[in-house]
Amino acid sequence: MPACLRVAFLFAAVGAGVMAQTPTAPVRFTPAKSYAVQSEVRLPGSVESRKSSRVAGEVEGLVEEFPVRIGQKVERGAVLARLRTRQSELEKQSLEAELAETLARQKLAERELDRARQLFEAQVIPQEELDAKTYEYNAWEGGDLRLRAQIERIEDTIARAVIVAPFDGVVLEELTQVGEWLGKGDPVVDLLSLEELEVSVNVPERYLNRFAVGARVGLSFEALGGRRTAGTVKAVIPQADPLSRAFPVKLAFQNPGGALPGMLVEALFPAGDRRTRTIVPKDAVVLQGDQQVVFAITAEGTVRPMSVRTAEGLGDWVAVDGPVQPGDKIVTRGNERLRANQAVSAEPQEYALP
Repeated sequence: MPACLRVAFLFAAVGAGVMAQTPTAPVRFTPAKSYAVQSEVRLPGSVESRKSSRVAGEVEGLVEEFPVRIGQKVERGAVLARLRTRQSELEKQSLEAELAETLARQKLAERELDRARQLFEAQVIPQEELDAKTYEYNAWEGGDLRLRAQIERIEDTIARAVIVAPFDGVVLEELTQVGEWLGKGDPVVDLLSLEELEVSVNVPERYLNRFAVGARVGLSFEALGGRRTAGTVKAVIPQADPLSRAFPVKLAFQNPGGALPGMLVEALFPAGDRRTRTIVPKDAVVLQGDQQVVFAITAEGTVRPMSVRTAEGLGDWVAVDGPVQPGDKIVTRGNERLRANQAVSAEPQEYALP
């Protein structure tokens, strides 16, 4: 046998061995259906954060610590920056020493005042001497209150020298660094919340009646492979853009996982006449990279992946655009790890039509 034929035979044998080792995957399937679906209107929108802040310092000072970095997630109360407070701490120590002396003199003045009252009641000293002792005691008491207020003010300044995150979020920009002088009101970081998100959609006036507060609207995230969730209208801004005649509408939504501020989203709602579409169970659609895929079972008992785009949702079903035809056996269970042309052992699975 010629060498080239032996090499070809060897590769064919190896390939056949690899295919023979590929296990038959147990799956369940449901035939694709033809169904009358009401068409959808799709309006573009974007994900926004309800909380964003340029966090600033309340006092001035030299930045001694700056432990955060751009892109870092921080929790509420986490230290964003710490200013040098040595001068304030020394001033506080001086005032505390002065307060201790004042308290001692106040106590002495209190004893002398009590003695003066007794002597005055016994008519030993005149009213003027009692008034002098009263004035002296009140003066030391006033000094006590003044020093305590000054110490409290310095403690507040020291506390505010530690700048903390006002909410859970991510650092978008670093606006200071260690060694810089931070003035009162100067920015430290730009902080954005990833927890409290909403969708903003500009709604043309002809559709505005469908976006009453509390109305439910479907949302589709293209960057997440067309993943869908429901949104609820929270506010309609009663001021249209003079050119587009569109009204800004804010929608609350449950994050389907991975949605981020600035991400594009489509608001979906039914409109117009019904038309016949091909539908498959939602369980049949899997993500492969940035594509939505369903697996169809062939006559040979293998699977063939088909790229689709989901459209209208119908309970457990979804309309799809792509090469899927009504009657195709579409895998609904066990499809997460399937490969093209993999052999399967299939059992039917029933889904109630919408």
